Parts: sequence; structure tokens; C-alpha cells
Amino acid sequence: MTVDPRAPVFCTHGRGQVHAGDCCAAGNRSHPVDRDEASWLLASTLPACPHCQPDIELRILD
Repeated sequence: MTVDPRAPVFCTHGRGQVHAGDCCAAGNRSHPVDRDEASWLLASTLPACPHCQPDIELRILD
């Protein structure tokens, strides 16, 4: 599966996860974040969604 690295990334406060923009698990409480913020969130506080795996699919973390 090839994912556009420019695809939006969302942060969900309700579940406390970072999601890829097209993830069905993001829910209504998500809001867009840029790639730098998503990278920082994944590295410091929030886990990646286990369904869409934005850290792997969007190559946010090396």
C-alpha cells in the first residue's frame, strides 16, 4: 500500500491517538495537525492508532 506522505494527519484527544487523515477510527473529536506536530506528539506523548499506523505508513518517525 502506498500512502501519500503529504496526506493530512489528525490528533484525537478523546482516545489520545494520532491518526492518518483517512482513518475511520479518528472519530469526531479529531483535529488536523501538521507533520511536525504529529511527529512530536508520537515521540513524546500520544501513541499511534493501531489501525492506520501513521508512524509507519506516513513515515513520520524514522
